[in-house]
Amino acid sequence: MKIDLTSRENIFQEDNVEFKNKNFIFGKNGSGKSTLCDLIKMQKHLYRTEINSNHELVEVKENGKSVLSDKQEGKFDVRIFQGFESVIGENNSLNAIALSNGNKDIEKKLKPLVKELEELEGKKQIEDSNYSKATQNYSKQKKKIDKWYSDAAKAIKQNTQYQIDPNYNKNKFEKDLNKSKRVENLEELNNIIKETGKKPVDNYFLSNLDLEEMLNGVNNILVKTVEIPQKCNELNTSEKEGFARQGMSLHEENDDCLFCGNKLTRERLNKLNQHFNEEYQKLEEEVLSAKFEKITLKKINQQDFYTKFNVEEINIMILEKEKEINKFIENLLNAINQKKEDITKNFNILELEIPQTIELQMKIDKLIRDNNLFGENLNKNINDAKESIKCHLISIECEKFNFIFEESELTNLKRLIPDLTKINKDIEAKNREIRELKGQQKDTSEIALLINERLKRAGKEDLQLKKIDNDGFERYEIQDGENEVRSIRGISTGEKNIIAFLYFIYSLGDIENQQNKSKILIFDDPMNSNDDTMQYLIITELQKLYSGNDNNKFNPQKDYFLCLTHNVHFYLNVQPHGNHKDKNGKTKYDKINFFRIENQKFRLIKNEKEDFKTNYAGLWIELSELCERNLKYAILNSMRRIIETFIKFNNLKKEDFYRENELYLKLFNVNCHAIDDLTQEQFTETADDLKRIFAEIFKENGFENHVKNYWTHN
Repeated sequence: MKIDLTSRENIFQEDNVEFKNKNFIFGKNGSGKSTLCDLIKMQKHLYRTEINSNHELVEVKENGKSVLSDKQEGKFDVRIFQGFESVIGENNSLNAIALSNGNKDIEKKLKPLVKELEELEGKKQIEDSNYSKATQNYSKQKKKIDKWYSDAAKAIKQNTQYQIDPNYNKNKFEKDLNKSKRVENLEELNNIIKETGKKPVDNYFLSNLDLEEMLNGVNNILVKTVEIPQKCNELNTSEKEGFARQGMSLHEENDDCLFCGNKLTRERLNKLNQHFNEEYQKLEEEVLSAKFEKITLKKINQQDFYTKFNVEEINIMILEKEKEINKFIENLLNAINQKKEDITKNFNILELEIPQTIELQMKIDKLIRDNNLFGENLNKNINDAKESIKCHLISIECEKFNFIFEESELTNLKRLIPDLTKINKDIEAKNREIRELKGQQKDTSEIALLINERLKRAGKEDLQLKKIDNDGFERYEIQDGENEVRSIRGISTGEKNIIAFLYFIYSLGDIENQQNKSKILIFDDPMNSNDDTMQYLIITELQKLYSGNDNNKFNPQKDYFLCLTHNVHFYLNVQPHGNHKDKNGKTKYDKINFFRIENQKFRLIKNEKEDFKTNYAGLWIELSELCERNLKYAILNSMRRIIETFIKFNNLKKEDFYRENELYLKLFNVNCHAIDDLTQEQFTETADDLKRIFAEIFKENGFENHVKNYWTHN
């Protein structure tokens, strides 16, 4: 939220200032806090404002009501607490926000309204008679259907075959009517509700054979042949080659041939070796090593699966795939056997369709996955099955009762019931008009009770409000703990202030805001002339408010909260305590704006180091501000207060601290000067001299670092 400051350039040296939803602003008296309040109300208030004859900012009123501003976009319901006078009226009565000029014309306006109300109530009596007859017929049919609700629910509950809800009753049946639906898979659903948990089915793999690689390997063998440089011409058939090849393995050189009886000469053996050379032997070995066996694919066991999942179809597909693969392997074996019979022959490659297992494997995987998922959600699936069966049974009951016809009859009877809405609305509107007229004077008695209770808890039993009537207007007198009336002149400013403060707080949730606008809540020095107990009460109530405990009073998401003060103690205690980082790493200085008005500027406090920590630290910050403005007499006064506080806190002897230095005694010995009469002091030192002397006295006492830590202008 941005506030334009240019119209008050004599007070603020900045063009604008921006606020978050929560803001704490410290500024000495005269720094412009009240001026800021006026600027916010002029720029952001939902209602029009003007300056009255007393130079005060007030809302424009017409007929006792506030007037909406011309441009309502970006506007808020601005509420400012500025002490007793901002809430309590001059007649010492609690200011009722909705109260305008009293109730002097209420009685006169009420008479014709009451007569009109009596005429409307007469018409309503006639319509009530017709209404009664029609509702009797409707009720009879309604009871008939209600009895069926109970009977049907009982029938479904007692049907133990399907294990429906044992607590099923009429109300549940009536709610379930819109779910009525016949099912075709009743047997399957019945099997589901009887299921017990099973172990998850392990993954299933059809085969790890690489059929494509097998085919390629066979084809590679089939197309291979052997070049024989010196071939034995007599071995001109595959049978003869086979016979000779086998004989070579049975004979050695000079052995008698087992067939013809002749000697196996070296020459003959060399010739055979040249025929069956190394290339021939290599191909022969490759052919002989090509071995394939038919496979048997494992079937799926139905017992491992839930009843819902029938594995018969998958097993048929597995068997068919087994046959297809084995047929493929058989073709490979036949081709290899042919190659064995004639190794040197160049065969054509096999053009076989490779059996595909991916689609079947996916179906098996899906079956297992669906089965296991069903098991993981078995309880839900059983409940869903029961629900479907229940809806099926409801459908049967509806058909037996002919529910559609009976419900239609009920609808027709309902149409015959006269509609009393208009006459009731007219009567309600007239009553509302009367209530609104009576309610023009707002009753604040409930808020007064809350104030009394809060004051009692704070120990102020001698400060209690009692409502009295005076010509129809509310007035409150102040009583002590003995029910004795206290003179309004005897009520202190602090006591008036706390009553006004509590009324302001409690009325935030009761503000009439027909525009439903967000609020800007401003507390301008709320702690004024209050004792310690009341200060604690004010701090506690403000903390509850800006924490968002009651969104009707303050919603941190859309409303704005500004607390302005000149009191360091109050400033330190009213703000959120601690500076811990939240889970997003943000401190209160990231989420809330803390300002200090210094030298006509809003200084944004960004971290704990820049902020006050004690009242004493506030004195040093005040001194720094005065030094910037070069206000000699005020600088000296501030230095005296710091020295006095420092000496008392550290339990130092004054004569030791001043060291009998005539210059120190002259300037800083607070017992020798009247603080409020500085303008009468005569001294020649300049502001720079004062700063130097002030630093020296701390340094000579061994507290040089203390000055460096606290004083930014040293």
